[in-house]
Amino acid sequence: MPYLLKLFYIVWFLFTPIVYIGISLWLFLNRNNSMRGTKKFTRIPSADKLPIFGYRKITAPAPIFQTKIFRAISLFLAAAFVYLMIWASIPFVKDIPILLTGNYKYIEGTPQKIWHKSRSFTEYVQINGLNIEFPFTSTMKEGKFYRVKYLPNSRTGLAVEQLPMR
Repeated sequence: MPYLLKLFYIVWFLFTPIVYIGISLWLFLNRNNSMRGTKKFTRIPSADKLPIFGYRKITAPAPIFQTKIFRAISLFLAAAFVYLMIWASIPFVKDIPILLTGNYKYIEGTPQKIWHKSRSFTEYVQINGLNIEFPFTSTMKEGKFYRVKYLPNSRTGLAVEQLPMR
């Protein structure tokens, strides 16, 4: 695998969990600040200020956000979101040592199905019942025989080699 492509995958596989976990922790820690009521502008009388500078934002929480049940539900949902983001990051973290050592997995076969999800740059290929994701495109066609190099935990395809039909 070319050095720059390997470096790209390592950075990508390090960056993805950091973003997932960072966003989820930020939302978890700031969940009370994001659940405020509407902002109101209140006039603060002042003789020495212009009227436009005499206004100040005052945020009053809506009554529903002050209940214990709502706070418990928001804590549960925030914790569940953090758990899901950590769970989604595990395959990427587990594939980093494989990227560094070069112990890739290989699969040979003909693609049964090639598809893109709506508005996604990722191409999905099904070979021998295994779904493999390719960033952008795999350059594969149905009915031809291929050997695919992929990462086993995230099932990310790295390289495709066309083989003669068997």
